Amino acid sequence: MIRGGHSVTLKTTLGVKVIWDGDSYAEVSVSPSYKHKMCGLCGNYNNIENDDLTGKNGVLYLDSESFGDTWQIGRKKASCARRSNHVTHLPAVPEESACTGSRNRKLRAQAKCSIFQSEAFSSCKAVVDVKPYVR
Repeated sequence: MIRGGHSVTLKTTLGVKVIWDGDSYAEVSVSPSYKHKMCGLCGNYNNIENDDLTGKNGVLYLDSESFGDTWQIGRKKASCARRSNHVTHLPAVPEESACTGSRNRKLRAQAKCSIFQSEAFSSCKAVVDVKPYVR
């Protein structure tokens, strides 16, 4: 995990990179080994831009709102990994964390990570165990 400015970057050994500003911006990138193995809100990584709005149900949508609604968690669990019978688990965050060092650093990290324990992520917690990431 790398911290720069007010963002956190997580690079995994699986070739997944996540940059998060702690608020409203997130960027996810994957290695070329994921080509033709992706689906979801970020497209399907097959270099055909016209089919990136394919919903969870396999239907191609013309508007992004309807497309996004198909991936909403709550009504049905969204997971292309489940659909293809291939589940990839991201590795847990290493033991060294943002909570070590100074008291202020620990308090800031706890405040930022508390969002994952909130009601906003209740549907997600049913699918992904957030404890290793919060730790």
